[in-house]
Amino acid sequence: MHRTLIRPVRWVPTLTLIVGGAFPLLAQVLERPPTGYRSPTIYQAGPSWVTATAAVPTRIDLKWAPVGTTMLYRIMRSTASNPTDSIINEGVQDLGDKNFFYLDYLPSRSGSTTFSYKVYAVFAGTDGSRTLSAPSPTATATALPVVAPKNFKWRVAVSPIMGRLQVTLDWGPVANATGYHVFQITRPGTPQLPMLETTVKQTSMVIVNVVPGQGGTVCVVTVYEGLLKDDTVRSCDLVVTAP
Repeated sequence: MHRTLIRPVRWVPTLTLIVGGAFPLLAQVLERPPTGYRSPTIYQAGPSWVTATAAVPTRIDLKWAPVGTTMLYRIMRSTASNPTDSIINEGVQDLGDKNFFYLDYLPSRSGSTTFSYKVYAVFAGTDGSRTLSAPSPTATATALPVVAPKNFKWRVAVSPIMGRLQVTLDWGPVANATGYHVFQITRPGTPQLPMLETTVKQTSMVIVNVVPGQGGTVCVVTVYEGLLKDDTVRSCDLVVTAP
């Protein structure tokens, strides 16, 4: 009798590709990147350098190296108190002296705050999509503090108008100032001075048509580039006229 030898079957793992149906192809699985992954085939280096300079208390000036021929850039900003990067501008940027630049006008009352910046190049696809480059190195700058005018003083004189007085205000100049904001804080029980809140370019101002007995606390705040950034940094004095 002939006997058939039955050998034990050894299991060998195999890979079966399923074409069609609800199962993805192996190639599709391999091409699906994990969350946050940027394929090396679309990786682009960002600006090789970026500088941040505090020019005046109102702003910080940024400058960075161009990336290829793109004119589109995304600018991110953060602070120690708010470390999450936020977009402050994205779009076509200005090109000057072979490098790009952006003037970041700061929020009010941000003097002495240190800001950090990153710049990304943006590449626009023909289908309207946008791809970001790697970020630039981080640049930091501390905003300049607002400076109050010094040597604020006043004097009272007789007005050319009969029975009236005039008050002359004087203060010292502040570097990079484009003007000075002048206002008064009324004094309870005292008629206020006949002046409107205003901004002047010079370091003096005359209040006319003052009735004896009028007065108030007069304050002067420095204005930079036409912007009033912090009205809490001011020079004030009590102006009184004898009745």
